[in-house]
Amino acid sequence: MTCSGRRDSFWCGVLLGAGIGSALTVVLSSIRRRLYFRDTRRISHPRLISRRDYFDKDTDRKSAVYPPSHWCRTVMPATSERFIAVLKVTDDSGSSREVLVLLKSAEGYATVCALTDRNDPTQILNRVPTQQEYEAVSMAASQVAAAFLRLGIYPQMELLGNNSHYFNEATGALELGNTREPYSPHFHVYGRGDPAFEYVKGVPLRGSTPYEVMIPRDRAEKFREGEAMKVAVALAQSLSSVQLHPSVKFVEKKVIIASS
Repeated sequence: MTCSGRRDSFWCGVLLGAGIGSALTVVLSSIRRRLYFRDTRRISHPRLISRRDYFDKDTDRKSAVYPPSHWCRTVMPATSERFIAVLKVTDDSGSSREVLVLLKSAEGYATVCALTDRNDPTQILNRVPTQQEYEAVSMAASQVAAAFLRLGIYPQMELLGNNSHYFNEATGALELGNTREPYSPHFHVYGRGDPAFEYVKGVPLRGSTPYEVMIPRDRAEKFREGEAMKVAVALAQSLSSVQLHPSVKFVEKKVIIASS
């Protein structure tokens, strides 16, 4: 393209400026991606072991450590009593991960936020987690914590996994996943407040009085009939009202089937 005359020179300058602007945008975007790039590889260390062989070595599943009927092989339906939601968390590279939110037990309306794969839940089990997986489940759990706050409850968050750990004394390694329970990165979110108060109508908060420590393995309490559904619905509704972080979106919401 050639420019002749004052008018053509003006438009050439505009087009040239636009072209340079576009080029700069591409370059800056590339630099940004490089600055934000993080190593997504799973850490390999002889003292931290993934027991993926509990799935891989038994392809026919007939003699699998986790048999076909094991809960870890099934996808919790959105109609399940204790299902709350599935959240998708997208990181700065555009990769996304799913987090299942479900009601666990009665004390403090204890809720679990666990990394999942709705197509095949076993894909994320018994693996050494990546930084991005920890970020995803942490972000999802913080949204659930906000749902507790909306109900007037102080949320406490725990990243544990003790029940799925095994210490191999022969090798000195911590193994993720054992013969009783598979491992998945997950947070426990449970509420603190007045144990006798019904933050959800008809269901007392239970748990210990604030200031008292609630020890994970010593605190489990059971719901009475009908209570779990009330709490799961209340938390699901509260979560739907939370202004989610831009990186978080709903994949599935709780489905309530009217009783006949």
